[in-house]
Amino acid sequence: MLLMRGLVLLNGRVFTARPGEPRFDGGVAIVGDEIVAVGGDAAVRAMAPPDAQQIDVDGRTILPGFIDPHNHLAFTGAELAAVDVRYPGVDHTAEMINVMTALRAYEANVAALGAAKAMAGHALEIGGQS
Repeated sequence: MLLMRGLVLLNGRVFTARPGEPRFDGGVAIVGDEIVAVGGDAAVRAMAPPDAQQIDVDGRTILPGFIDPHNHLAFTGAELAAVDVRYPGVDHTAEMINVMTALRAYEANVAALGAAKAMAGHALEIGGQS
């Protein structure tokens, strides 16, 4: 973390993933652990402290706010296919039956729609957790 000095990334191709907002030339200003500005180079310089470190990214892509959970898909998939019966996941047999019922319904949905359609935008919810 940069303490109050700040960091300005300039001369990049910014991709925010906001609906309808195309990539644009510009940068990002960061102070502490917060993004304080996203926009054109002049705008982000204006929002940063005067002593902020400035880095010219030479046209590389900047993804402000992007958080990489770093999943290994094979392991994540295996975990999603498993039932966690450790405490506090399942407290008693009745809850385990509910978990199994929910998983069977989910599997039926995947089989009926195909994995891509069944999983798009949906989470499996069990016991109030998803």
